[in-house]
Amino acid sequence: MESDLRARAAQLGLSSSIVFTGQVGDVRPYLKMADLFVLSSDKEGFPHALLEAMVCGLPSVVTDVGGNNEALVDGRTGFLVKPGNSQELARSIGYLLVHREERRRMGVAAKARVHECFDVEKTMTHIKEILRAS
Repeated sequence: MESDLRARAAQLGLSSSIVFTGQVGDVRPYLKMADLFVLSSDKEGFPHALLEAMVCGLPSVVTDVGGNNEALVDGRTGFLVKPGNSQELARSIGYLLVHREERRRMGVAAKARVHECFDVEKTMTHIKEILRAS
C-alpha cells in the first residue's frame, strides 16, 4: 500500500512531514525520536510492538483488541480506544500531543509498567516457582 499512502500524503500536503522507511531491523532509534506510539489494529495477539514503545518511555494510544489492554493501563500509561473509532483515536492522539507533561508522566509510567510486569527474568523465575510447586 506504500504507493497509495504516498499519494494520500501528497494529497493532504504532508509529503515533507512523513518518512516512509520501509522495513527496519531495529525500531528503537525511531521510537526514541517519537512523542507517542499509536497502534490502531483491528486484531492483535500479544502486542510486542506496544511493549517496545512502552519500554522506550512512550505513552501510547491503542485499540482495545487482543492483549493491548493487558499491557496498557488506560489513562495511566496511555489510552485505549474502541477499534474502528477514528474520532476517539484522533482525539486521544491530539490530547497527548497538546499535553506535554501528561505525555511525559504516562511515558514514565509505561516504562515502569513494562519493567514491573513484563520483565523476562522475573517471568521466568515465576514460571520456575510454579513448576517446582506442582
